[in-house]
Amino acid sequence: MVVADKAMNTAGNTGLLAGAGDGWIVSASARHADAPTMAWLLDKRSWDDHGGWRVKSKTVTRTVTLPDGTKTQVDEKLVARWSAESAARDFATRAEMLTRAQKMVDDPAVYQASNRRGVKKYVVADDMDPATGEILAGNKQVLSLDAAKAQAEAVMDGYQLLRTSETTMTGQDIINRYRQLWRIEQTFRVSKTDLETRPVFVWTHQRVEGHFATCFLALLTTRLLEQWTRLPAGQLLDALRHLQATDCGQGIYRIRRPDTWDTIDQTTHTPLAQSWATITQLRAWHTTLTKNAKTIPHPTTPENH
Repeated sequence: MVVADKAMNTAGNTGLLAGAGDGWIVSASARHADAPTMAWLLDKRSWDDHGGWRVKSKTVTRTVTLPDGTKTQVDEKLVARWSAESAARDFATRAEMLTRAQKMVDDPAVYQASNRRGVKKYVVADDMDPATGEILAGNKQVLSLDAAKAQAEAVMDGYQLLRTSETTMTGQDIINRYRQLWRIEQTFRVSKTDLETRPVFVWTHQRVEGHFATCFLALLTTRLLEQWTRLPAGQLLDALRHLQATDCGQGIYRIRRPDTWDTIDQTTHTPLAQSWATITQLRAWHTTLTKNAKTIPHPTTPENH
């Protein structure tokens, strides 16, 4: 089953999945839905109300394009969700954009210099003076705030729409499955920021593949250690990078460890809470840590399995 955002939600992509016998859960734009779907979303009937949020669903038929170019129809479940929290967030985001748009209206130079299309959609640029009906010469424009557009958009605040091939799943189960996308997004952040996957400083095909294979193994190891220690990836990797054993001679090492190691000690049952250690002690610690990694049950949940 493919779980993806709006970028995957096309008739061609859905046809590829349907042709391969795969399933999908993809988001769709509630604001740009067709007229029947919009009417269904705004209909106050059939919602399951849960206080601050509500959900409803229905089964529809959709025409998709198969890989050979032919068109066919598939059954999909439409799942709609509205929440007061999302509505408040949408309202606040638009209010901020309207404030910026008003600054553009007040200062045409700001409007001309800006490339913020999201903000500019609330600004109407007329080539005609609305007071006199006179066509303005040159590049002159009369700017005004498009309050009607903002009011029309406000109607759809707080709505989320999903399409899925899984017509027998409940609406809430589909929403819960879709929400796991945040783990994919967080994985990209860990890969790029904490593990420094990019930029890539090699050029040949084999070395690029080797680089990303190494990064993937590092990511897998990080995820396993996250499950074991319950530490976020950033804190975990910082602890690993800053644990130091400085050779002071004669087999004696000075131990420097970040505070995060207290959590790691408790989780692994292998404490290293000392400032000095012999090489024999360090080897014994390493052996015990390796053994415990194989024998201590690691916490797992249905979400991180």
